[in-house]
Amino acid sequence: MELWYIKYAPKSIDEFLGNKKQLMKVIEWLKHPKQGKALLLYGPPGTGKTLSVYLAARILHMQVIETNASDIRDVEKIREMASGIGKQRTLFLPNHVILFDEVDGIGGLEERGAIQEIARFIKQSKYPVVLTANDAYTNKLRPLLPYCELVKYNKVPAREIYLRLKYIAMREGLEIDDKALKFIAEKANGDVRGAINDLQILAQSKKKITYEEALEILGYREYDKEIFEVLPVIFKTTSFKNAMFVASQLNVDFDMLFEWIRENISIEYKDADDVALAYYYLARGDLFRKRIMKRQYWRFLVYAQALAVGGVAVAKKKKYPGFTRYQYPLKIKLMKERKEERTAIKEEMQELAKKLHTSTKKIKDHYLYLLELLKQKH
Repeated sequence: MELWYIKYAPKSIDEFLGNKKQLMKVIEWLKHPKQGKALLLYGPPGTGKTLSVYLAARILHMQVIETNASDIRDVEKIREMASGIGKQRTLFLPNHVILFDEVDGIGGLEERGAIQEIARFIKQSKYPVVLTANDAYTNKLRPLLPYCELVKYNKVPAREIYLRLKYIAMREGLEIDDKALKFIAEKANGDVRGAINDLQILAQSKKKITYEEALEILGYREYDKEIFEVLPVIFKTTSFKNAMFVASQLNVDFDMLFEWIRENISIEYKDADDVALAYYYLARGDLFRKRIMKRQYWRFLVYAQALAVGGVAVAKKKKYPGFTRYQYPLKIKLMKERKEERTAIKEEMQELAKKLHTSTKKIKDHYLYLLELLKQKH
């Protein structure tokens, strides 16, 4: 199932919604980047920050090398990436643009070192560097500001969102009240991606939608559903659409839902063939999850969700009636129990890394065992 906000992403400047002046600044920057400087795009979600980088690169025949900064775990990863990019030469496109997406999402004990490493990367990069953030003025990003030119993105007007929704509905053969489209556009509060996602959710239920139905479905979606409300639908239904729809309302992230599904397949499904097929789909979904984590290909998330949620739902030959007592995932339980222990080890590794002038990754790979031995002797 392809996400509509990707399927209907703008292919030209005229199709780009809202922040056209900002898009033109990105294009101009990529044409004439300043050595030792980066472009920092900031503003609310769904206003086209990341999209404008990809569109500008497409117009200028450039290749985007993206990393989601919120997934950076230590400075060594940034150094490795910088080293790799320096050696890359593409056969098809003449130049690169380096994108650090959601740079204000860097968290944890390493955030200061990671921000400093990004600043060093900006100063040394031979290619134009673009960063995105919701808020450019958070304390954690202050060290980056001297190396950045800022471009502010604004919320997209509801009128423009409405016209795009109307176009998508027509292309998808969706009959929907004009009043409902206006409601979605206004409810989005300037977030184009969120509005298109809402429209796609409506389309999963039926092809003809009244305003009252849209209000009921999307209004109901305002309330976060708990895991114990979602699991019975996924495991009891044989409808792919129903499973995906209810999963979209869940108030926990996909990784958490994945562990709950993994833990309870064998509890819900009794037939050996059903269990085997469900785990097969789950494993295929996990391959996409791992590729996302390793390569930062976030566009694979839709495939991971479709396999792990929808695939597991349709894996059974028939519904299993009756109440099922679902179990809390053992993996998450163990991780919670060891959280304090992991935090303490992490802090010790950071202190040791400073004294040995190396990264926490090398401490973990080469010296953690020795650290444990020293503790046992004392």
